Amino acid sequence: MAALGEKPTVVSFFTDPACPWAWITSRWLVAVAPRRSLDITWRSFSPAVRDGGLRLAPGIPPQLREIAMARKTWGETALPVFEVVRAERGEAAVGRFYTELGRRLNDPGRPPTPPAGDLLQTSLIAAELDPGFVAAAADPHWPALVRNSTEEAMAIVGHDAMTPVVVLEGAHRKGLSGPVMSLAETGDSAVRVWDAIQVLLEQTSFLEARRARALPPQFPAISELGLEHPGNSN
Repeated sequence: MAALGEKPTVVSFFTDPACPWAWITSRWLVAVAPRRSLDITWRSFSPAVRDGGLRLAPGIPPQLREIAMARKTWGETALPVFEVVRAERGEAAVGRFYTELGRRLNDPGRPPTPPAGDLLQTSLIAAELDPGFVAAAADPHWPALVRNSTEEAMAIVGHDAMTPVVVLEGAHRKGLSGPVMSLAETGDSAVRVWDAIQVLLEQTSFLEARRARALPPQFPAISELGLEHPGNSN
């Protein structure tokens, strides 16, 4: 556990809420937060801003491409809501909203279908937030903030940034695309992974390491997802 009075490590997690891999990594980071005194800020990352429009990875099977595009399109509508929540209710509320959103979108028992039309509203209500934030997010001010956030992430890790982008905040910001995980590690295993990633984040000479995605995303069951976390990570 973190030592009493230990100064928090401030971490920005730039995410696309439609990305299942980013969701898994986010749950790992939430598990680590109380053990390593992490103060997490959930930031917007838009693949459409990065790519100049919505694109699908060529490896997506033909039978899933329509669903994948619907999910990507939905993700672009979700990000401005993140910004409304941040402005109206603060950083911790963004974490609650992302948790409720992700646990519905990535329920392992959910059939492979496009996101439900009321997913944003039901997730806001579950996070004790105003469902009217969805309508408010139509104002052009909020997509502009999403663009700014995405460009900020790309300025740190490069214009080919992949979600999630994890950044150690400080006088000299240090970030990486990833990690990409097939399983949200918990307990001591989660902490060991974070300690290794933090070393890489702090080593500015480290640029990249990759492995084939041989395993599909393994989403945690709803019963395994908690909301009780300190600071901005809840």
